[in-house]
Amino acid sequence: MAISDAAYNVRIGPDGAWTFYEYGTPMSSGTVAPAGTYRLAAEAKGATITTYIDGKAVATYRDPTPETQGRVKLGTDFHRVAFDNLKVEKIDGYTPYASAQLDNMDGSVAYDGAWSRKAAFGDTMDWYRSTSTSTATGASVTVPFKGTGVDVIGGNDGSAVLDVHVDGTLIARDAKTTATDKRLATYALRGLPDGMHRVTFVLKSGKIVLDAFNALSGARGWPRGHDTDPRPSGRDRKPGARRPHAGSWALFANAASAAKAAVDGQKGLDVIGVEQIVQRLGEAYDGLAREDGAGQ
Repeated sequence: MAISDAAYNVRIGPDGAWTFYEYGTPMSSGTVAPAGTYRLAAEAKGATITTYIDGKAVATYRDPTPETQGRVKLGTDFHRVAFDNLKVEKIDGYTPYASAQLDNMDGSVAYDGAWSRKAAFGDTMDWYRSTSTSTATGASVTVPFKGTGVDVIGGNDGSAVLDVHVDGTLIARDAKTTATDKRLATYALRGLPDGMHRVTFVLKSGKIVLDAFNALSGARGWPRGHDTDPRPSGRDRKPGARRPHAGSWALFANAASAAKAAVDGQKGLDVIGVEQIVQRLGEAYDGLAREDGAGQ
């Protein structure tokens, strides 16, 4: 296994020297006491990855464009090495894995506008070797799913900008996507009420490649000391005397309603869901515009 194969990788040698990598790039390093055996651990909480050696945290890295899914790998150079007691455990307050996956060409997925397709002749790293791609402004895809969120999977360059509608309501305007390798999430939607939903992604600009959609159902239980109130104190204020434009006010009202539901104990809400509700509420407030078209 090459170092660059894994999004996050920790290596340690017999001399106790260790290095934490992100896709083969060293992010931090250090030395512990040499020993015949080591107990290595990596903890991923959203964008924060912490490395432990023998129970002690030695490095914490916050990834501005985190990889939120993947596989666990074990590897070694040309040394005699034994592995034992591998554990993959859930973390309170975080959703550990997807509950269902839809291929981009599943019959329940609906497209509108101009799309190009690869069916069965795509890359082996694409699920079912199929993809749907568009660069057409206004092209859309509608995906039914059950849960509290959905990931848009596909190898993308991060140029796509999306409007996101859930059950016919606009909840995010001009949402940015992330440059990703195949089988990873270029956009993640969280913080929805647990249940059946239909989400529509509308391409505003750029290029989007769709491979699959992963549905998630939020975790139960919160980490101790974590604030479940999504209303950031810095924006705990009202728009004031100005009269907002109807379109921007509707987006803000929807975001405020979602925040209130979270405070009231929304079922299935996890940490990342709260973070996204905070982000959507803040962006909606910042996007409020007066009826005359002026900004704040």
